[in-house]
This record gives sequence, C-alpha cells and structure tokens, in this order.
Amino acid sequence: MKIIDRGIMAVDGELHSDEEALLPEQGSESKGNPDYSRWALERGLELLDLTIADPKHRHRLRELSRLREARLDYFPGENQFGSTERSWRSYFHAYGLAAAIRREATW
Repeated sequence: MKIIDRGIMAVDGELHSDEEALLPEQGSESKGNPDYSRWALERGLELLDLTIADPKHRHRLRELSRLREARLDYFPGENQFGSTERSWRSYFHAYGLAAAIRREATW
C-alpha cells in the first residue's frame, strides 16, 4: 500500500508526528518511483503555497517561505543547504511534538 493510499497528509503542522509513525523506517514505500516523488513534491509545494497565501499565517511568512526554499533545494535541487533526511525529520518532529502538546492541553 502506498503512503497516499493510507490518507496521510500534514496540514498546518498538525499531523507530522502521526504521519512519521506510519512511514517505514527506511523511507517511503514509493522510494525509487520518480513519478510519485515528483507528484508528492508538487502536492507538498501546493499545500505550502496555500498556507503561505492564507492571511492567518502572516506571522509565519518568513519560516514558511524558507521551508519552501529548502524543500526545493533538497529534493529537486543541488542541496546547497546541506540538508539530510535526519535534519528534515528533526525539523518536523518539533512541530509534531508542539501540536501534540497543544492537543493534550485542549482535551
């Protein structure tokens, strides 16, 4: 089963830790599938662009724009920023943890 078939999607940083728990340890099942990888990148950028355009995220504009730049550098680019899979997981883990703490506080 591909990841997209599982209905995994992170919107506004809410599901990153849940999403990560569903991924195999060695990467997604679609690894090595350039068509799926290209589609996933394009869809991720589309969601990121929608988030950037949403006025409620104006206070996060710099961070979101930098994230978009770093994604393009790492995935189809030359990785001039020196990102690693581990650094990406670490970056999103912090947001997932914050979202989990926020959910716990509201329950």
